[in-house]
Amino acid sequence: MGQKEKQNRLCLANGMAANKTNLKEGIIMVSNSDKKKYNKFHVIIIAVITIIIAGGGLTKGKVYVRAVNPDNAVNPVEKVENPDSNSTSGSSIEKYRIEEIFHDFINNKIKSRPEWKKWKGNTNKLYFSIQYTVDDTPCLLVTKDIITNTNEAMNSFIYYYDEETGKIQLLTYLASNGTSYPVSMMDGEFVISSNHSIRSYSWEGGDMELYAQEVDGYYMYNGKYTYSSLSWKVPFKSKKLKLDARKYNTKKQMDACANKIKKIKNFSKSKAKDFEKMYSGAVPVPFYINKDTSWKKFIYIN
Repeated sequence: MGQKEKQNRLCLANGMAANKTNLKEGIIMVSNSDKKKYNKFHVIIIAVITIIIAGGGLTKGKVYVRAVNPDNAVNPVEKVENPDSNSTSGSSIEKYRIEEIFHDFINNKIKSRPEWKKWKGNTNKLYFSIQYTVDDTPCLLVTKDIITNTNEAMNSFIYYYDEETGKIQLLTYLASNGTSYPVSMMDGEFVISSNHSIRSYSWEGGDMELYAQEVDGYYMYNGKYTYSSLSWKVPFKSKKLKLDARKYNTKKQMDACANKIKKIKNFSKSKAKDFEKMYSGAVPVPFYINKDTSWKKFIYIN
């Protein structure tokens, strides 16, 4: 240990950081001292204490672990070292702090949002989930309706924390169309599908655009498939669309606010099936009633 030049990991073992000569002299002094003062028992005690102190210099910082629902681990248990420096998309706001901000938003501020202003319900009747995009940006999903006897939802507003403004912003609304399957996630993408179309939304926290891909008609047997790609500016703003959570807007209404729409008509059946297969592994998002016991599944704990 005396030969080591770098002692940065032994930050508490200052006595071990001397050069080899000084270290040797120290050992000789201990061995030549008064036997009554330094008997074998004392030497052992000193050695044990030295090892403990040296070991203390090797320990790392505190580890934070997010609590999850063990029955449905959509958000896997994640160990985060040095949470003060752990950022989301380069953000200085820690993930666990954003989850606390989400908690405050849904309980105190959500009704100030234009899409919820006309809603007269109680916020403890809302359902929520926290999911992470492709670059691990946390998003808050909120709905007022879930499927009977399940904790899945057909529709959901998606929010994110905008560090620049320090506010929660609307990312998009997962709007079903016709007979729909539950809101789902796959590899950080939001997926929503029905009996005649499937759509995926991808977004990165540092990107100012939300992208979507859709194949329409893939369950129809007449071969008339259509592929579309769309994008919206982030945060979502539209003078054309007055959002109201009491009456869900159709995809057609939402798509009217898109900046770019690319369509490929007569999309081949094989390509349509490939697209469907690509997202066949999407998993329904579990939603939880807005209560503190539910939030404990998500907020980081020491």
